[in-house]
Amino acid sequence: MIIGVAIRSDKITVKLPRPNRHHHCLAYVKSLGLHATKEGIGVKADDQGFYTHTGRYLTREQAYKYVKRVNQKHDPEARKYLFSEDVW
Repeated sequence: MIIGVAIRSDKITVKLPRPNRHHHCLAYVKSLGLHATKEGIGVKADDQGFYTHTGRYLTREQAYKYVKRVNQKHDPEARKYLFSEDVW
């Protein structure tokens, strides 16, 4: 099951549980005194995604395929990429 949102860079991953959204991760990064864009945190498309109950990071595209495969409740109109509003 997908249980939260995540953003990452090559140095850091920020994971927050549902019902948080990706902008909450960015706000958390800012609260640490970091600048997400300068640090490259969550900047690339594949660096904004989700994490599962096992802690595994999934990109938005991987997460979309995952929720379909495990029959997790999601917006049936979801696109090729999963967004937090599609699952909570």
